[in-house]
Formats: sequence, C-alpha cells, structure tokens
Amino acid sequence: MVTTALPTATQSVLTIGLGLVIILVAAVTAYLTIARTGRFDDDSTGTRSMTGFLMSGAYVTLWAAYYGVLLIVLALIGLIGKTYAAGSYAFVNGSFVNTERHPVGDQAIRMITVGISFIVIAGFAHRWHKAKGLALAAGEENPNAPAKKVVRSYVATVSFFAVAIAIVDLLLAAYTLIGIIAPGVFQSGSRTGSLKALLFEAAVLLATGVVFQSTQRIAPAGLRLFGGGLGHHHGDDHNHDHHHDDEPEATVEHAEAD
Repeated sequence: MVTTALPTATQSVLTIGLGLVIILVAAVTAYLTIARTGRFDDDSTGTRSMTGFLMSGAYVTLWAAYYGVLLIVLALIGLIGKTYAAGSYAFVNGSFVNTERHPVGDQAIRMITVGISFIVIAGFAHRWHKAKGLALAAGEENPNAPAKKVVRSYVATVSFFAVAIAIVDLLLAAYTLIGIIAPGVFQSGSRTGSLKALLFEAAVLLATGVVFQSTQRIAPAGLRLFGGGLGHHHGDDHNHDHHHDDEPEATVEHAEAD
C-alpha cells in the first residue's frame, strides 16, 4: 500500500490562504481609503498618522474575523444532508480509498478550527485597534480634525463594502430561491444543495448586517445611512454633528476604563 499526498493538508492551506488573500486585499483598500484620509490637512496635534494606522488595522482585522465567522457557518452547513469531503487517501488495489474514519466531520472540525483562530486573533486585534483609534479621535476638539476624518472614512469604507456584499448576497439568495421553486427551469441541482446555499446566503446577510450596524453606530446620527439626518439643512447637520460626534468615542473610552 502506497500512501499518496494528503488532500487534507492542501485543503487547510487553501482555506488559510484565502483568508490571507482577504487580509491583503483589505490592507490595500485600507491604505487607499482610510490611511490616506486628511494627509494634506493641518495636523497640529500629530494624531492623524497614528489614527490612520489604528483604524486601518481595525478595518483589516474586521474582515479577517468576518471570514472566520463565515468559515464556521460553512462548515456547519456542510454537515447537512449527504456530503463528500477531502481526506487522507491511499492507493489500494488500483483505486483511491479514504483512510479517515469520519472525513466529513473531520473536514468540518478543521474548518471550524481555522475559523475560530481567525475570530479570536483578528477579533482581539480589531477591538484593540478600533478602541485606540476612536480614543485618539475623541481627543480632538475640532470636529473637522484629520483624526476625526479618518474615523469617518473608516465608517464610510466599511459601510460601502457591507452594503455591496449585502446586495450581491440578496441577488444570489433570490436566484437560489427561484431555483428551489422551479428547479427544472433553472437547473439548480438537488433541493438539499439549494437549501444549503440559501442558508449560507442568509448567514452572510446576517453577518454583514451586524458589521454594518455596529460600524454605523460610530458615526454621528446625522451621517448614518438610516439615521434620518440626511434631510436636514447644512447648518443643522453641523450642530447635530458637533453634539453627537464624541458620543461613540466616549462609549469606547468608558469601556476601556471598565
């Protein structure tokens, strides 16, 4: 019996590698949007650069933790119905045989382990970076200070991608649902597979909604997408922003004190 290379190891490498690609893309996005915000403005307190670094780090680690959550959901959904998984194979009597006793369950455990690792490590880094960045911005008295602009840029960038993900996910979910209703027309495959896809798309929408809502709370009420402040006059927006701008940061500072 000659043992072949392990597809299990390849699968784990690909799972982690996809997470690293997401981190890389997020890092480039953060540099082009968040880190460069207000770089030409007068920064008398010198907090813009550090705030840009901290909020960029919060942005990258946010999506890394998000990826970890989706990995866990995908692993759990994969246990539904009849499934096939990569495992440790051996070439026996002219054919490949899976030598793992529980290939599906073992695959799910591996994905959940990777997902938990992303959530714990990236989640801790995200909370630390965001809290420090918001604390620096809260120390600025000028509502148009570069550090505060960096925070608003973080909110806008996260919100933009969250809305984009939600729209694409809703389109996919609608198509999957129609495929379940009329599988012959849309050639959607097995009903179980379609239901699993729809369940994952619902989980993506829920996770994206949590990201969007938690990020929007950082912004002043007048600048939130669903804050009802977009219809006010400019002067009212300025007063409203000045009144509420420090409220989320103060909450973070209070949490740090606790």
